[in-house]
Amino acid sequence: MRIQKIIICAIVAACFSAGACAFAAASTSVKQYEFTWTFDKPVQTGQFVNGDWWVVPPAGQDSVTVVSVDPAPVKSPDGKLMNGSMVNPMPGFQAFDERAYLWKGECGATYPLKLQVNQSLASAVAETDDNEDGKKRISAHYYVKGVAVLTCLGKPPLPTDFRPPYVGNDKPLYDSAKMRRDLLPNLPLPASVKAADLSSPKDLADVWFSRPWVDFLQIWCGFQSRGRHEIGYGREKASMVGGAGLYLCLDSKVVGDKEPLLIDLVQTGIDLYGTVSSGGHWISDGGWQQGRKFPILFAGLMLDDKGMLNIGQKYPPTTNTFQEDTAAFIVTKADVGRQLACMVSGPAKTATANTIGLSGVGFPNGTAMTGNWIKIVNGPGAGQVRLIANSDTGWPRTNKVIVTCVVDPPWDVVPEVEKSVYQVLGYQEKDIGHGKYGGNHWRSAESAINDNPSFQQPYSQANKSSWSAEVLAARILGLKAAWNQDAVFQVIDDYVAETAPGAPFANKTGGCPRFWPAGQGPKAVINQQFISEMWNTYRSKYGDAPKEDAKK
Repeated sequence: MRIQKIIICAIVAACFSAGACAFAAASTSVKQYEFTWTFDKPVQTGQFVNGDWWVVPPAGQDSVTVVSVDPAPVKSPDGKLMNGSMVNPMPGFQAFDERAYLWKGECGATYPLKLQVNQSLASAVAETDDNEDGKKRISAHYYVKGVAVLTCLGKPPLPTDFRPPYVGNDKPLYDSAKMRRDLLPNLPLPASVKAADLSSPKDLADVWFSRPWVDFLQIWCGFQSRGRHEIGYGREKASMVGGAGLYLCLDSKVVGDKEPLLIDLVQTGIDLYGTVSSGGHWISDGGWQQGRKFPILFAGLMLDDKGMLNIGQKYPPTTNTFQEDTAAFIVTKADVGRQLACMVSGPAKTATANTIGLSGVGFPNGTAMTGNWIKIVNGPGAGQVRLIANSDTGWPRTNKVIVTCVVDPPWDVVPEVEKSVYQVLGYQEKDIGHGKYGGNHWRSAESAINDNPSFQQPYSQANKSSWSAEVLAARILGLKAAWNQDAVFQVIDDYVAETAPGAPFANKTGGCPRFWPAGQGPKAVINQQFISEMWNTYRSKYGDAPKEDAKK
């Protein structure tokens, strides 16, 4: 208890020294990052614990008039609005930048604006082509440079309060002084990892978590409205949030002051919870939508918030709310023999001692064969079953007349062209109990037909290689039960075993690192070695042991 009191006092002192005082003097404007909001008269303002601004109307009034924001809304050379603002954004559309997808101008705010109590004003600044970085981002279809949020409240919050979620109409306040910091372990850094090679928690926070994520747009092209401070692709996002969770499990004497990263990761979780509570979701879509569930659960753990910790129960995989949950499943007896799109058959088109050519006619686009099993069901060589160790099809989509597969071990009897009939097999008895990546397995029965036992099913590596950090962090923090989708955890246990040195798919991760790194150097990186060594050091110490036969 004494330690907790010392921490709380330190937070309050830090808030006051940083200007995040609940009783700031009246102001006619506030400035954060590139933004300045100007009011029609002096009003009481201050900053939340994460540094974002709040404003309180004069006594007896229920709104503050924001007369302008700088940078002001402007038109692009082709006449499209940029630097837009939104009040209490709702999932589905954006009014930040007309150049980006999901634009809906009527969702935007105009000035002068009467900002009501319990409303959040989110303002954006656009990327422009007046510098090389801007040109590069615009050419990649990233149109928003950054977003900041101003919140109107009925009374001043505590200096230790987080900003409420800017998405949606509910504006709960959470007190950082009451966070359960005692639940964060102080684990030693793995012996093979040097502290000098790690980014500092503050650098990770400043670069990737200190500013609001634009993450209320529900399809992959929502990336066009994400700022420079936010990782756009879900593969890196999952590694980053998981890596941040692992940092927060380490001894602060080794990694440095964890408080900035703790504050910003919890704030991110609060915003994501506000999004999902307002009807948002992150559909399973290639590699785009991973990494949103862990920050919510982490925030729930730190804030002891039952609503956040209950998202696993409230949003099961069939709701298609979180990409990891929708994609992952554990093979059951009912899956053995289930008809799948990848289960193609026909007469051999080519054959050698260790290959077979499959007909490319009608072959499902993007279907990978590496990791599937193939059986000769009729003709010369009938009865042989082989692992497809490699194939020349997969993602990106290929249209081939003949799909060539390398088998392991080589054939005992080489199949004969047009005489030997092959059958690509689906899930088998040996797969029961193991975790598989299915893309959109839980979305619908029609989607599940595209499940594929192949180790290199399209996008499987972009997902499995990036879930490892958040899965391990969830285990260490005791969040596996709250996650409530054991398949996600089983998928990663099996994946790590299958790609271990000497295992069948070692060095066959489709060009992906075994553990996907995140961030960009040199200051804010979660590197592959860190995630790998954390897994090797701590996985066996938290939770059920991985299945031994996954590596066979």
